[in-house]
Amino acid sequence: INPATSKNLENLETSIRPSYSLVSLQCWLNLVLDLLVSCIAIGIILIAALWRSETSAANVGVSLNLILVANATLVRLVESFTQLEVSLGAIARLNEVETQTPSEDKPSEDQVPPSSWPEKGSLTLSGFSAGYNDDHKVLRDINLSVGRGEKLVICGRTGSGKSTILLGILRLIESSGEIEIDRRLLSQVPRNIIRKRAFITVPQEPLFLPSASLSFNLDPDA
Repeated sequence: INPATSKNLENLETSIRPSYSLVSLQCWLNLVLDLLVSCIAIGIILIAALWRSETSAANVGVSLNLILVANATLVRLVESFTQLEVSLGAIARLNEVETQTPSEDKPSEDQVPPSSWPEKGSLTLSGFSAGYNDDHKVLRDINLSVGRGEKLVICGRTGSGKSTILLGILRLIESSGEIEIDRRLLSQVPRNIIRKRAFITVPQEPLFLPSASLSFNLDPDA
């Protein structure tokens, strides 16, 4: 086995260890409950055998039936409690992610445009520069203007910045310069509004729903 496969198996074993421990604990609790109920049933049978003149078969049968019902109820109670504990743990982790994960929006991105924005869809880039780190900029000082209804095709070799310019416009990576849509600076608009209203993007490996229309696949929120 190569080192990558061995490391993957080791990580997989570590990830399923809590689930295995939970299942083992449930099996142990079920076994303890079954043994406890068996001891109680044996005790009832011994009592009925020793004092057979004071008991009846009907009373013994009802007692054993109640014990079996109580055992099933306790087993379901244990399973429900462990499932509740797992669910509460998942909720706690989700709450931790929600409260501790920093928001991508900056304090200056608080100007919510009117519901009709963008009306024309004109795009302007002024001094646009973008990259994946501060030391290496893929694009530098790009000036571009695309009017309403115009079609623009950006061509270039791999690594020339075709995807970078789109990621920068969508505010998925940090950029410098000014980006305007209908003369409104995108640096002042919340990023979720930009991605929801201003652009429809199709990735290189898109996921299409065969049963839905083309319009829905391109813009589910339309």
